Amino acid sequence: MKFQFYTLFNIITSTTLFFVKAQNENIVNNGEFENLDTYYENELYSYVCTKSCKSVYERYQKCFNILDNEYTMAEYSEICKAYNENDCKTFLEDLYTNETVCFNGAGPDDFNVHDEITMNKIYYLITCSTDAQGQLCPYSSLVHNKTFNTTTIYHMKENVNGKVDESCSKRPCRENLRQALEYLVPLYEYDVKVDTDLYYESEFIENDKKALDILKSEACIAQDPEPIPIVNDTTTNIENSSDSINHMSILYALFIYIISILIV
Repeated sequence: MKFQFYTLFNIITSTTLFFVKAQNENIVNNGEFENLDTYYENELYSYVCTKSCKSVYERYQKCFNILDNEYTMAEYSEICKAYNENDCKTFLEDLYTNETVCFNGAGPDDFNVHDEITMNKIYYLITCSTDAQGQLCPYSSLVHNKTFNTTTIYHMKENVNGKVDESCSKRPCRENLRQALEYLVPLYEYDVKVDTDLYYESEFIENDKKALDILKSEACIAQDPEPIPIVNDTTTNIENSSDSINHMSILYALFIYIISILIV
């Protein structure tokens, strides 16, 4: 959602926007690329991108449109609930799939579209993650109670005041935080590469990588009371296919059942 990501983007003046818009219209009129119109608080934000990238975004456009226009002032709990509505079903199905079409696209705004899709995934993983018992993960809880905001997590200080370690014993929390950071690092690396004014993000890159090392370490994973083999390939789904997501859901359900028996 755009309102959460302004700290990650350059703010463009209205004069610059005028010339960019005129240039983009010329590109579109030449038939090379297409307009992708998005809205935030009912104001138009238009991308110029390849047709294939536009098609990827359109998979989630209804979901993003609702969240960007109807939930901009909502509490985090309401936003997380909205993600579970039908219009966001496809987005959640693709949550662990690294978007590559726009990332590799040749359109003027293809990478920006990739950025928005990926930042929405990061936002959900950070804000709405729950453990196997359905309780908010430590970092999500800190966001909901406003101890941290999402930018604090994105701009990670080393070990996020210990909240990385706190997630080690909760596999869903650990893996969702890991996934969010693995999505985030390439975005920061791209920022630093294309804009020297964003060099300060190098600190976040290093701290995110340190946090990832903790999350993937044997010492962290060993704290899980019911360790499950970890799949480290995040170029596709965390378990490499949508069928595996369903399999993971079954494992989580089984885990909850076993714990409930032990508690009784």
